[in-house]
Amino acid sequence: AADGIVLEEMQRKAVLQACANRGGLLILNGQAGCGKTFTLNIIIKVLSELYKRQGLPFSARIMAPTGQAAQVARRATGLPASTIPRALHIVVDQDTEAETSISCDCVVVDEFSMVGINLAATLLSSIAGGTKTIIMGDFRQLPSIDPGNVLRDIIESGVLPVVTLNVVKRQGSGSGVLYNANEILADDPVAARQSIVSMVTAMGRRGYRLQDIQVLCPQKQTDVGINALNYALQTAFNPPSESKAEVFSQQVEIHADDGTPQTVRLMLREGDKVVNTANN
Repeated sequence: AADGIVLEEMQRKAVLQACANRGGLLILNGQAGCGKTFTLNIIIKVLSELYKRQGLPFSARIMAPTGQAAQVARRATGLPASTIPRALHIVVDQDTEAETSISCDCVVVDEFSMVGINLAATLLSSIAGGTKTIIMGDFRQLPSIDPGNVLRDIIESGVLPVVTLNVVKRQGSGSGVLYNANEILADDPVAARQSIVSMVTAMGRRGYRLQDIQVLCPQKQTDVGINALNYALQTAFNPPSESKAEVFSQQVEIHADDGTPQTVRLMLREGDKVVNTANN
């Protein structure tokens, strides 16, 4: 308040919970733009002041799964930052156990949704007892490349304290980025699939050829994944006919447009656009 800073309700809750005692663990969850880093900076400032009043030094460090994320965190917080493997002195992709003990007053792990189960286990077991640990991330982001969906599982377990920031601050109230991001998060997968087909149809009416349009998708499964989109787009733009040769590709489970579960056969059909993914 002395600096003219006004916190949202959940930001204030996060600061109070993080600063209530010396140790402990807090999950700071929230989508991009909700002020996780801003809230973290307030937490670090308050903790530093509390330690100072007790005549104690205060040390904190931040780490992230990738070098880029670590550097972004360092610039945003001013804290010493490194990748998680570097902090643990382990070599990525090698099956080795970390022997390093991470010891300081506060450890912050950013972009935790990118952390797989093996690296998470090694990291958490390496943090010295009594160290305040703050885990930051957005559980709605894509899961890690490595096995496990650790952040989501921790939050859904209900075992550890979680504060979810729910007010987007990064974009203005009239921002198209903010509006569309919230629409995507709130959209039903089947409805999203229908919207994508409608957008491709609209582009066709504007004079674009199918050869000019490419739909990019980050995952194979779900009702708005690659398999479901391929089936929906093929049904709309290259339906079966007696004059078109086709061969069976695979069988997948999806929901129809009315939400009914169904099993469909994905076919490779004459006239399809094909992406080559492997060399012969």
